[in-house]
Amino acid sequence: MRGILGETRPQATVARGGAALAWAACGVILAVALAFRLYALGRLPGANGDEAWYGVLAERIGHGNPYGWRTPSGNPPAPFQLGLLALLVRLAPPSFALLRLPAVIASVAQAVLTFFVARRHLGRGAALVALLLTAALPTEIVYARFGWDPSHTGLVAVAACHFALAGRLPALALVGALAVWVHPTNVFLAPFLAAILVTRSPDRRRALRRVALFLGVFAAGLAAVAIAVGIIGRGDTSAVKGAAVLRRLVDPRAWWEFAVLYLRLLDGDTVFTFITGAGYGAARPFVDGAAALLLGVTAVAGWRRLGDDPARRGIVVGWLASVAVFFVFAGPDALRPHFERYGVCLMVPTIFALAVLATSAWSERRAAVAAGAVAALALFAFWRSYVVALEATGSTSHQSFWTGRVEPKQEVFRRIVAEAGPRGAHVVAPSWWLFWPLRFLAADGPVEVLDRPPTYAGVDGRDWYFVDFPGGPMAGEAWAQGAELRWTILDPGGRRELEVWKLSAGR
Repeated sequence: MRGILGETRPQATVARGGAALAWAACGVILAVALAFRLYALGRLPGANGDEAWYGVLAERIGHGNPYGWRTPSGNPPAPFQLGLLALLVRLAPPSFALLRLPAVIASVAQAVLTFFVARRHLGRGAALVALLLTAALPTEIVYARFGWDPSHTGLVAVAACHFALAGRLPALALVGALAVWVHPTNVFLAPFLAAILVTRSPDRRRALRRVALFLGVFAAGLAAVAIAVGIIGRGDTSAVKGAAVLRRLVDPRAWWEFAVLYLRLLDGDTVFTFITGAGYGAARPFVDGAAALLLGVTAVAGWRRLGDDPARRGIVVGWLASVAVFFVFAGPDALRPHFERYGVCLMVPTIFALAVLATSAWSERRAAVAAGAVAALALFAFWRSYVVALEATGSTSHQSFWTGRVEPKQEVFRRIVAEAGPRGAHVVAPSWWLFWPLRFLAADGPVEVLDRPPTYAGVDGRDWYFVDFPGGPMAGEAWAQGAELRWTILDPGGRRELEVWKLSAGR
């Protein structure tokens, strides 16, 4: 006898077994991706001053203290990061993991929403591909571990994509405005969303209205670049000046450089370099070549078989439009290590476009298998080039990311609290990257954290501690005040990470 799909019973049993194995493999990939988002969340990498600034602001809100409505970059605070933190600090004691928990929540929500949005509008195969890429691509995991504004970009971008695909203009307008609030560079989502609106129109008159909407959204996006321009182009407006734009457009080296950096945003080399200081190292050319080949084959094969589905065409065209507009107005500099957060807005359009192209080029099953293989390789790369690298070196990148078996700023604070006891202490940490993390940990406790040395230490029964990176100005200031070196915090390789000087009360 033959089964319901024309298979004999043994064949049907084999097919069911293969499907069960495939779903189990997907489950393992997703579980590992989640574990990587949570592993040593509070110490890999070291806590960033910008993250801790949000934590201090959340503490002030929770205690009814005065607070400001501008981030250090001059932007309004991101609503999700600040809102979730304001809730969490009331439920748990200060910790660096707590600072990053809102980003983890947003990342998991983004992955879940990606699957359901893609399944509704693009089919189950595309949904599985998009889910696997969202879960496993290194940039997605790294930014899920940061308490930063851009870490919430993916969630609002997927929501905006849904409303564009559904043609719900009022909701799209609200979510689009929210996306720019989350981070100004999300203005570069406008071409992606507008292209979806244009292509999904079933008749010419409606299409013309969609084109007008596209131009309106695009014009609004260009105006909003004025908000983002302070953080694009390394903090100035040089990247968007007409002369700079024209030079980029006619300079083949700029096109090539942008293409390489875009690939590295996807394959993870940029974020690994940003955090660990190493990236893929000697393997970088091989990884870049493999990523270029995979992306190129998928794009060419998928475009040739894309068909007439307006949603699929809109996503691919919109992806290309957003990448092109980003190149014109932001340029390669916005994708370099330490600045790649400005390019995170391109991740959702890219993931959705790859899901569409892969399931157009091949069967849904083959596309899902390929996505699973890519996801597995990406997770291995994250473990090898991020987790292992940080555990071994403590980071050779920016001082803020230096870490060890215990996060060094956390360890300094623990030692000070243990030594000072209930009477507390004064802590002086002039570096932005030290002051805010220590200030966040101190909360409203007996330890007072200052960002500048006092003119006179004074005698109030509390000791003074001066904290700085090796070679920083605090060593001279502490010595001038008569302090003595109390502790030196070392990284896993024995490198000095922090120095703590102590001036005992009454001296």
